Amino acid sequence: MRRAICTVFRSMTAVWSKRSAGPVDGETLFAEWLDQHCIKYEPHYEVTPGNVDFLIEFSKSRVYCDVKEVHASPNPSGLSIDADGHIRSDIRKLRAKFKSHPTLPVLLVTMNFSPKFFTGLTVSRAMLGEVGVLFDRHTMEITKPIHHLPRGNASLTTGQNRSISGVLVWTGRRQRHVLFLSPFAEHPLDGYPFPDTDVVTLDRSAPPGAIYALSNRMFWPIDDET
Repeated sequence: MRRAICTVFRSMTAVWSKRSAGPVDGETLFAEWLDQHCIKYEPHYEVTPGNVDFLIEFSKSRVYCDVKEVHASPNPSGLSIDADGHIRSDIRKLRAKFKSHPTLPVLLVTMNFSPKFFTGLTVSRAMLGEVGVLFDRHTMEITKPIHHLPRGNASLTTGQNRSISGVLVWTGRRQRHVLFLSPFAEHPLDGYPFPDTDVVTLDRSAPPGAIYALSNRMFWPIDDET
């Protein structure tokens, strides 16, 4: 297990040599952050049949983490961002790295490398499925306020991908990170181990106010000064 470099005035030579070689990837940024906070980890940890980017060791628990980036896609009207589609796909790919059920919590770490923002509601929709409102077709009055749809293309359910404990949106050093916890996790996280991180426990039966509040959590693009 690699011990993080635990000094505030650590040398930045290795960091800037990587950055001078070209754009920095999310995995490098995440490793720098773990080093900064003296968190022990082992990179490129082998599982069966693949490997995950990090096995992280906290004082009371260990966690598998895999880092993925959200990028924009070109279309006829310019660049668009399908963040919920990215996250949904990345969750399923992460689960496929394990031939059998992992015995530790598994987190997807996602970073916004697109030119646009996405929100906490975007992440919630990717994890628990799309949301909607029911109307009376005659009066157009709302008969059921915003809620998660029964068949909303969720990536996490009571019978699907329960090995994934949550999604950590890593935002850079200019705003707090947010950890979205799955309500279906086989191995819930032991406490809230990550620094500078808010924790949101998702719930498919969340009231409308809680769903709307997720849209107020905005995740801006990671810039060159992150």
